[in-house]
Amino acid sequence: MAAFLHWFDESPERYWWFVCLVFSGVSFVALRPLLRKSCINNSAHSDWYWGWAILGLLLVGRWPILFVPFELNPDESQLIAGAATLRHDPIFWRSVDGGTAGPLDFYALLPAGWLTGHDSFLSARFTALVLVALTLLFIHQSVALGVGREAARLGGLSAVFFEALTLHTEFLHYSTELVSVCLLAAALYIGTNQLLTGTGDSIGRFFLGLLLGAVPFAKLQAAPLAVLLGLAFMMAQKRLQTQAPSRLTQQWSALIAGAAAPGMFFGGVMWLTGEWQNAVIPYLSNNLNYIGTNPMTVMESAAAIVRTTAGRGSLIQSWLLSGTGLLLLLPLIRRSWPRRTRWITLFCAVFLIVAFICIFIPRRPFPHYLQLLVIPWTLLLCLATGQLLEAWNDSRNPAVKILLASAAVVSAATVFYDRTGIVHPVIGTLSATRVQGRTPVAGIVLRYAREADALAIWGWMPQFFVETRLRQATRSATTTNEIVPGPYREFFRQRYLTDLRRSQPSVFIDAIRTQNGRLRDQPHAAYDENFSALAAFVQTRYRQVAEVEGARIYVRKDRFDSQEKSIATPSSPY
Repeated sequence: MAAFLHWFDESPERYWWFVCLVFSGVSFVALRPLLRKSCINNSAHSDWYWGWAILGLLLVGRWPILFVPFELNPDESQLIAGAATLRHDPIFWRSVDGGTAGPLDFYALLPAGWLTGHDSFLSARFTALVLVALTLLFIHQSVALGVGREAARLGGLSAVFFEALTLHTEFLHYSTELVSVCLLAAALYIGTNQLLTGTGDSIGRFFLGLLLGAVPFAKLQAAPLAVLLGLAFMMAQKRLQTQAPSRLTQQWSALIAGAAAPGMFFGGVMWLTGEWQNAVIPYLSNNLNYIGTNPMTVMESAAAIVRTTAGRGSLIQSWLLSGTGLLLLLPLIRRSWPRRTRWITLFCAVFLIVAFICIFIPRRPFPHYLQLLVIPWTLLLCLATGQLLEAWNDSRNPAVKILLASAAVVSAATVFYDRTGIVHPVIGTLSATRVQGRTPVAGIVLRYAREADALAIWGWMPQFFVETRLRQATRSATTTNEIVPGPYREFFRQRYLTDLRRSQPSVFIDAIRTQNGRLRDQPHAAYDENFSALAAFVQTRYRQVAEVEGARIYVRKDRFDSQEKSIATPSSPY
């Protein structure tokens, strides 16, 4: 592996030439029907084999980021730390509080962590890649069944290019939207298949509801999209009227029962473990408070996201703008649309509007929220491509055919062009970063901590959990709710202290003043300035052994070697 990475480091252009080779090959296969003189056979049927092309493009574009041994976003470290903690106690909200992230975001990390030997950035980004691949495959299959295989391949190409080639870390890290979007895409495919083929008994409807009902337990923010999708399937089934009213009622009941099942399951677990309050207050009440306390307006947060994603290499703006141009051009090319296509387009437009509402209602300038656009935007582009292919078949003018073919690939071509000329920031340092050591803070922690120990952190530096491979001593990997004034601050503080007393971590870190800590500018946020009960607990049971890069490190007194007078701060491995 080291030789492979070094070979690319020697000449970063090799990565781009490899990308061009693979992407050109897949593009040729997708474009081949447009090169024929005969009509395009855009028949509607399944196309699972195209999943290998999607996976291949994602692997070719994203593989360098798998080997970056540091966080791309603090949320990534928080999710990894939570997954590692769940291995010791699998009951969510008793061992882990995910904040705005639901339990499924954490459980989804466990298989890859088991395969790689431990929960790490590698396992998290591999999981992200798999989830993105599944999402795009389910969207592709839905379009292939409803519009046609060629429209699905051509129309979905730009989405694959964006996800594979983007260099923006907000779209490359394991984010909290990926599981919910994958669940929505899977539900879209299953529902589409059931509607178009007339198959699907009560068990099938129950499973469809199960996927939709699971969405809020991955990302509460995506719940409106699940509700919309469920209602759309019910309305479509009623409109088709292919079954007797009694049968329809039975299947609707199965769908609703499936949607309620995840809530009943997690509710049952909370009832059996007595963790109702620790689930309802953090995940429901506090998240509603999270929306209402942001001083930014919707327009300010939208403008901030636009600014953040404006740089070359992000690709999200080129994907959205080029797709918008295609959609605006379409009415001029094909004015008469089949009734079914109009209804599907209306649904996709409503889906897109609701997705934008979900993105901007929290009023937070986080670009990874834009992952919620992947399903509706890709569906709209595929529908537009399907209409272009119909117009291509109807036309007898070669010049018009060339124009239509160009319009069909404009979005994917724009995304690819926007990426050209940009050297991948990781290529050239792969072999060096792969063997990069831990931060000095992690090095000191591991002098005293043992493999089965817990680590407590005051502040926002969850990367220390990942670097040390120690589980969380408290349900909260970060302590924003314990520090920032709010209606539930006392609840979170008492819970934090209770968790500390229960777990008795071997090491406690006050990470408020670390350079990368998100709370470093919060006044009086240090544990001994902010929380007197916590200060008394730490000063009674712990002894400070070092202050490194702004982090104060405390070790439980029974772990401290009384003969060691001082701890020499190790030199930085960076």
